[in-house]
Amino acid sequence: MTNALLKMDERDGSSDTVRSNLAVLGLANRHKEIRGRDLLGKCRSVQIKRAPPRDAGARIRALVDAAADLTLRDYGNAGSVDGNVGKTAMWLLIEGMQLELARELFYAGAVVSFPNDQAADSVSYTKNSKKNPSCIGAVEKIISSVSITLKEKMEWKKFLESLRNREDDEKLARKEKERTREEANEA
Repeated sequence: MTNALLKMDERDGSSDTVRSNLAVLGLANRHKEIRGRDLLGKCRSVQIKRAPPRDAGARIRALVDAAADLTLRDYGNAGSVDGNVGKTAMWLLIEGMQLELARELFYAGAVVSFPNDQAADSVSYTKNSKKNPSCIGAVEKIISSVSITLKEKMEWKKFLESLRNREDDEKLARKEKERTREEANEA
């Protein structure tokens, strides 16, 4: 299957124009969303148990390999008191203290800095809140308050540095996208 349809040029019979195949694109996006929701469910379970999954993360890895949407946020329990509303799969894994699985999602391209419902990124939301509601905040909490070994603490600190670097890159990319959009609107 392809995600493009070629349009034949009537003058010379060549096919130099590509159009999106919205049906296939919709199917692919739906697949990513379903796998992403499955991933959120698995990560929510890991977070609650605070223990590695029985399959050592094989299902989580399989969902990531199956192109699960890593940007989905947990709104399944909206209005509940479990505190998971708006958390990503990586965030849930961090809170479940599963560093290796969180790293795998990070390296698979999970988003660190994301706009929240109030149109502010997670870091500015964090600065305006007494809590630290972000992946970065969750790692900082583990480093500062959880009793872990010095070696584990160093590993979490390395991961925190990677998260902060990715967040800076994401901010720059977002600013560049906004600048490009503004330039296109002015033209």
